[in-house]
Amino acid sequence: MGKHVIRIKADGTTEFIDVPELAELKSGGAATKRRASHVEPWRRGYRWAFHLLRRVFGEDGRVARFTRRWPIYWRVNLTPSGGPILDYKYANREQAIADEVTWLQENRLGSPAPRPDSPGSASGTSGP
Repeated sequence: MGKHVIRIKADGTTEFIDVPELAELKSGGAATKRRASHVEPWRRGYRWAFHLLRRVFGEDGRVARFTRRWPIYWRVNLTPSGGPILDYKYANREQAIADEVTWLQENRLGSPAPRPDSPGSASGTSGP
């Protein structure tokens, strides 16, 4: 995964998408993890079985790995973070995850401000 967005709120708390590359951010003190979305089966019957298996066996482990490999269509459900269910049927789960991360970064964590040394920034400033 390429770039990561980290939002620092006025009260000093941080928000970010939990990926292995950012694991050190959780080691500095108390961390609260909450689900922002689901990549889940498109068809209702599979979706029901998927969530039941995850509830019973958890998000990690052999059963979770098994459910991630199902050869089915997937959808991105962003309702846990107040977002929509993306209106697209994904044949590739990895593409669904990429779109999920993009949506969360753009709509929940905010677009990252351009760095002063990035192309397109004039004299280290940006704005209209």
